[in-house]
Amino acid sequence: MSTCPNFTSDQSLQSPLPSQKHIQKVMTLKCHHKLAARYDIHFAEKQTRFVGIVISRGGTGLCSWMIVRNVVDHQGVELMFNLYAPTVRNVEVLRLEKRLDEELLYLRDADPKYSTFPMDMTPEILADGQEVPINDEVIPLTPPPWTRKWERYADRLHGYSFDMDELLAMRKKKLEIFNSKFGPVRHFPLLFMS
Repeated sequence: MSTCPNFTSDQSLQSPLPSQKHIQKVMTLKCHHKLAARYDIHFAEKQTRFVGIVISRGGTGLCSWMIVRNVVDHQGVELMFNLYAPTVRNVEVLRLEKRLDEELLYLRDADPKYSTFPMDMTPEILADGQEVPINDEVIPLTPPPWTRKWERYADRLHGYSFDMDELLAMRKKKLEIFNSKFGPVRHFPLLFMS
């Protein structure tokens, strides 16, 4: 059994059984990205390296892409890589694990420690025949505001948690502030002319 993921397979064509949990492989990757200056002849070829966790994957075949996230100098950084672009030299899997959700976009609204990886991280190699480990950690989200309304995804995504009471209290407070400024919302019946 190979420990390298197949980026060319179409995930949308595979339909898991309804009773199975949606567990997808998530890779911590090191991407070697070759930057070549197109307009400046005197600028030498430069290579950069980015290490992070794959929070989203998509596309099929030559159009495959992934979004890799890491926190660098206390700032969240996300890069989108087209896997078969000529500027990407190679992609190295540093840690292979399964997560509870296909996409980990909620890491944007979680504590930075969940998406922080050292740039000099060494590969964690699995032994031949060893099962891919399952990381079933549930990540607590920071208090709102969020990049998305994650409470709407609570029935589909299982890898995060939040305090619903705190969210309801915040919405009630916003409504009270609105009512104090503009008065309560009045409903007027529609008048129909005959």
